[in-house]
Amino acid sequence: MLPRVALLFPLAAISCSLLSDLDSLKGTADAAAGGGGGTSDGGGASGAAGNSTGGSSTGGTSSGGSGGSVIDAGCDSGGTTCGGECVDTLSAPKHCGGCGIDCGAATCTNGICGAELVVQQRCHGLTANGTTLYFVNDGPGATATAGLYSVDIAPSAALPATPTPLATGSAYAGAAYVTAAGPDVFFTAFDSDAVIKWSPSDTTPFFQASGHAPWDIEARDGAVYWTAHGGHALQRRAASGATAAEVLLNASTFAPRHLALDGSSVFYTDDVAGKVGRYDLTTQADSPVWNNMTEPYGVDAVTSSNGPTRVAVTRRNGADVLELSSGTWTLFKLADVAPLTSGNFRGGDLQIAGEDAYWTLHVAGTAGRLMRRRLDRTSPALVLFTSDSLEAVGVTLTPTHAYFCTSADLRRIRIAL
Repeated sequence: MLPRVALLFPLAAISCSLLSDLDSLKGTADAAAGGGGGTSDGGGASGAAGNSTGGSSTGGTSSGGSGGSVIDAGCDSGGTTCGGECVDTLSAPKHCGGCGIDCGAATCTNGICGAELVVQQRCHGLTANGTTLYFVNDGPGATATAGLYSVDIAPSAALPATPTPLATGSAYAGAAYVTAAGPDVFFTAFDSDAVIKWSPSDTTPFFQASGHAPWDIEARDGAVYWTAHGGHALQRRAASGATAAEVLLNASTFAPRHLALDGSSVFYTDDVAGKVGRYDLTTQADSPVWNNMTEPYGVDAVTSSNGPTRVAVTRRNGADVLELSSGTWTLFKLADVAPLTSGNFRGGDLQIAGEDAYWTLHVAGTAGRLMRRRLDRTSPALVLFTSDSLEAVGVTLTPTHAYFCTSADLRRIRIAL
């Protein structure tokens, strides 16, 4: 995951048409084993057992919605006054969902901008670093295209763009996720069992030749952390490469998938064991946050100065948020999405920005969703992008856009100023 950005997003009610793709936004939480009191938005006994269920999906192609616009008393014809102009923020492409939110070349539907094509190339994981976006292509069936690319996302950049290959070829097969630390970029290559460092001044690309089937990766405070999914370990190494890789956590039954750094904690998901865990960098202690979750996948975490620690997690057919208060973890539903007839939705990447969580769900090679909801659940879940032919995987945020990967290309949606 990436460092979180503090954004302020417009909030409104979701249109009824989008709710056909969501099921049981309020219901009984998954049973806890080692987690604290599994209550849901809708109430119920603490620790009550239960698994989320979904109804039938109707599919659809709508990019999302935000419901009715606010009537401005100074706007005679109804709507909202933006820059002295009376507009309908449900459909105005220059003021979509709020004044000044410009969809660019995309349309505005129900207060949500449509998706813009950024790069016509398969993408898996991505990260933004200033006006440069780095993404990796896992290269299935065509390993010559696997590896790391960059694209200019400056406001003046023309889209769609032609990406610049930085480290590509069969040596980077299975490139999964990427993170940036200053001028250096680190990414994992699952099939090649390697962690790679790319830098304009570095001619030795292999940062860790034996990464033990690495998957997710994050850099912070001069160190690089990654999950060794196949190696059953959580690992760390100095970003300079001056030290050997350190195994922070290792067990034969441990299969970490994604990780998120928050203070002295490393939160991780284990989709095989159905566990969300926390490793304390100070005490070197590992503890369960939640057990018996159905295939937890993407994760991000935030501790607010005047509120609880929140850990948002994607899982099969939806997403949850875990809150720590008075030493007890409680699970709340963010959204359930009904599985398609072609298969169950799998959790994708997730990132927190301000009070919102953005995440992807996908059916491998076919369907995908990009979704958003406030962590405190005071607004409904929104489907920002939906496709029954394109898989959606990685997501990263800038102050103006949500960028996300599909099985065919890289896209973005305008979300705020």
